[in-house]
Amino acid sequence: MPRIPGSVRPLPRAIGTETGPAAPRATESAPATTPARTPAEVYADMAPLNVSPSHTLGTSFAGYSWKAEDLDAVMKQYAVGDAQALVRTAIALQRGDRTLSADELKAAAKKLTSYVTAGHRWSPGVLADIMQQHGLAEETALLRAAKRFDDGNRYLDRDELAAGAKVLKGIVEANDIATVQARLDELGTDPRCTLETLGHIEGQPVRAVHIGPHNGQEPKLRVLVTGGVHGNEPCGTAAAMLLVEQLLKDPRLSEDVAFTVVPLINVRGYRDGTRRTPGDDDLNRHMHLEHQDNDHRPEEVEIVENVLEGRGHELVLDLHSGMASRDGFWLYHRNGIGLAKPALERFGQEFPRLNPASVPNKVMPAPGLVESDPPPPGQAHKGTLKDFAIDHGATWAFTVEAPGSVSYLDQVMGENEIVHQVVLEARLAKYRADVA
Repeated sequence: MPRIPGSVRPLPRAIGTETGPAAPRATESAPATTPARTPAEVYADMAPLNVSPSHTLGTSFAGYSWKAEDLDAVMKQYAVGDAQALVRTAIALQRGDRTLSADELKAAAKKLTSYVTAGHRWSPGVLADIMQQHGLAEETALLRAAKRFDDGNRYLDRDELAAGAKVLKGIVEANDIATVQARLDELGTDPRCTLETLGHIEGQPVRAVHIGPHNGQEPKLRVLVTGGVHGNEPCGTAAAMLLVEQLLKDPRLSEDVAFTVVPLINVRGYRDGTRRTPGDDDLNRHMHLEHQDNDHRPEEVEIVENVLEGRGHELVLDLHSGMASRDGFWLYHRNGIGLAKPALERFGQEFPRLNPASVPNKVMPAPGLVESDPPPPGQAHKGTLKDFAIDHGATWAFTVEAPGSVSYLDQVMGENEIVHQVVLEARLAKYRADVA
């Protein structure tokens, strides 16, 4: 499992969501007494299903009750995606008054997520101290990050926990377009990578980072990773930026792979915290001529085509996030079950995967693996970037989805981990083909 480097940045303020209206922009004429509201705050009022895991379950079950805010907070703190499983576990552990307190929900969450840190030890006091020092609330995310720095003794000491905290603080804050562009600016002078400007949208550059191989040899695999197609799903952009940092810190990750990373495609939607562009285009429904008006083709689609056309990308991963009612991470695929199934099995040792029972309307051959809906006879696909990539010759293409039921930090780290696991499977597939 790759080690995760990082640098210090502010704690994220919002989670990604699947759909949502445009948020109002702050203006100079707004009254000084009315503070600007974040897109997440506006969206939460309008679509609680997408941002609150407790919304679908309510606050009572089988004669037991709890506070919605306690359930939401515990699920995000411990990356528990399944609200009903958490409540059932808390009920099984409870020996009191049939009211589930925050502490009782936490005890249940720790039991459900014990597999994440199985075999590792740490001082609870030191862990609490590190979380307080760094302003972190997500205990499971910190332990996951710290495990990457374990020196082999399976005891997470203060330095290793602090290193994990540094990674989490280095994750780009949700919808922080200034930081994304500033970090990309810095890469323009880094000899370990090549920065390419694919185009400009309202003066904002859309850029690709090219990394590897570092030995001058022809790569065995060409990978494209994209984020920010939907501006209100910011974890994909942060996961892509984290991937760039990892590739630069550990050249072994790209010793036989050519990576192209486009962290932010929908720069205006990301800036505004909206799914669509200001022109009301859902870019993940416009990636095909059949879904475009003759006189209207979003500029972002041309940029995506620019990065796909003639580049020879064999594996494409497009990073998104979904509703809080989803209980785990998942991949949409058309032709990648051979890669995705083993990759998700390993991924499931650390992170929750979407349970097929929670989405009975979807075809799921394995936890976390969803078959893309086929288009009607005689019609094109529904216009996703994934399908657009296959149209342009990609061997495998996936839409990666993070659940809104876990914290922003876990969304970012989970999507980043899926990328590594799927890339590993693609590398193995290429090597097997060479041997055969």
